[in-house]
Amino acid sequence: AELDGFTARTGSFIFKILPFDLEHAKNYFKNRLSNQDEVGNATKMYAVLRPKNEAFIGRGFVLSLLADLAQPGGADVFQGAEAHRPMLWLLEALCQREVLRQQLPFTAEEQLSIFRTFAMEVAEGALPNTELLELSMAVAKSSLDSASIKSTVDKLKSHPLVEKSTSEDTWAFKQEQIRILLLADQIVKWSGDRVQRFIAKSKFDPASWQDLASMIVGIISHEPAEETALNRLQQIIRAMSPERGSDSGYLTSGDDGSRLAGVLAISAVERFLPHGMSHQERAQLLLRLCGV
Repeated sequence: AELDGFTARTGSFIFKILPFDLEHAKNYFKNRLSNQDEVGNATKMYAVLRPKNEAFIGRGFVLSLLADLAQPGGADVFQGAEAHRPMLWLLEALCQREVLRQQLPFTAEEQLSIFRTFAMEVAEGALPNTELLELSMAVAKSSLDSASIKSTVDKLKSHPLVEKSTSEDTWAFKQEQIRILLLADQIVKWSGDRVQRFIAKSKFDPASWQDLASMIVGIISHEPAEETALNRLQQIIRAMSPERGSDSGYLTSGDDGSRLAGVLAISAVERFLPHGMSHQERAQLLLRLCGV
């Protein structure tokens, strides 16, 4: 509705950015990478991952991550790209490369745990500084000594997923979508109560709602049974937009939580019943997801 009003007021045209196709991706890799073997590896990975979610895998930031992985040290971790949850596989593969390249004391899974904790705490209002990063490491691996944690902080300055500011003691993800993906992965893992508490405390700008919703749907859609996926989406949507009755026992998520729940419900309908399906079927699925 806002888009229609904007175009009517301003006479603007709306251009949608299409995902890269295979030929565009190959040209990107040729310009980015130094030899044909690396270009071939990156193109092969893109060709395998793209059918799993064409609109998302075709984004520019995904091509950048694939190019990172195709460079020396990353070719051996290609096994498993055929697995479900392609973007999480890609992040894990990059972390696995860092275990070998930098001799990190954290496995790929532990690195992702660190980054998930960091992203979650920042979303809830914590400062994204080195102290928080070290705390996230301690949560991921409590047996690690302080000297190893300090050494790892220095090594993370060249990590493909995060970067440290050159002017102050703050850290950020190199791509905003990486942060959103890790938050989506964590939300999917949580119980409804934990989702409620997180949404009640967190602040997301409207520009992030669509990406967060799309990533949640993308992760859950790889469940073996569609019914299982839809039930899980319904639980998350209800947790994001709880009942407001004083005796309901639910936390209040606020308007942002309700808006995010709405975007999630619409994204789920688009994924499971895309345009072309009957309006009645789409409406019934939307009502089900919203608990009506």
